[in-house]
Amino acid sequence: LQAGKRSLKKDRPDNAVQRLQQCEEAANKAKVIVDQLLTHSRKSGGKMEVLTLNDVVAATLDFLHPQIVKEGVELTVQSEENLRVHGNSGELGQILTNLLLNARDAVLSRPDGPKRVQVRAYREKDTVILEVEDSGPGVPAGSESRIFEPFYTEKEIGRGTGLGLYICRELAEQHGGQLSLEKKPPPGALFRLALNA
Repeated sequence: LQAGKRSLKKDRPDNAVQRLQQCEEAANKAKVIVDQLLTHSRKSGGKMEVLTLNDVVAATLDFLHPQIVKEGVELTVQSEENLRVHGNSGELGQILTNLLLNARDAVLSRPDGPKRVQVRAYREKDTVILEVEDSGPGVPAGSESRIFEPFYTEKEIGRGTGLGLYICRELAEQHGGQLSLEKKPPPGALFRLALNA
């Protein structure tokens, strides 16, 4: 909104419209998250359809990439083409958004070292895989089995509710998929979403 106001002051209405559209998209995504929180005990009523995961990744990155890069994080994407899945694009976008924001927070929590986040999407036999890997400090030992529990968070007070990964795992399971934390050499964390192709 502030960027939109600045654009109007500089007599650049096209830029202001673009910023307002981004605000509307952000508000809609927030609404989806709140709706999911309020109804997480029920099966989602979201419309499922055959879609291309690449489109979900592209739309999510269009929204988040400028913000993440502005904060000094190197964000790279490797994606195979035409990764078809059966799902709800809004809910899959919500999963990716949460994973990307968690990865951003993780790398920014390290005062030194590289600040990298990588997104990978590829096919593995009859499964489509979406991975988000970061160069942050990683999940603390002993917390690996708890990070998907509701209200569990390693973030400082006011930075996280402990619901993001819980809701994402619920959404993944509603898609017939699985969201997991993969074992990898330190530093960093690697989250993997596996969906039926």
